[in-house]
Amino acid sequence: MQNKESYYPYVDGVGSLRMIDGVVRVDFVVITEIEDDQVKAHRSTGVAMSLSAAIKLKDQLEKMLVDLKERGSAQNSGRKELPQ
Repeated sequence: MQNKESYYPYVDGVGSLRMIDGVVRVDFVVITEIEDDQVKAHRSTGVAMSLSAAIKLKDQLEKMLVDLKERGSAQNSGRKELPQ
């Protein structure tokens, strides 16, 4: 039986996104070292899902960001405008 940490591994970001034969593959990375302005990261895990599941995930993430922004829990970081 798996422990709770293996169900929710922590990641620092997305490494790569690609679609092969209708399957969306997402690699997640963790930062392993920060030296000066250089960040080193390595792939920690990944997921594979159908294109329709990836679109639903995008929609859910956008809704979550809008909700967080409305509650004042999320602010624009200057990178990209949060969905309206």
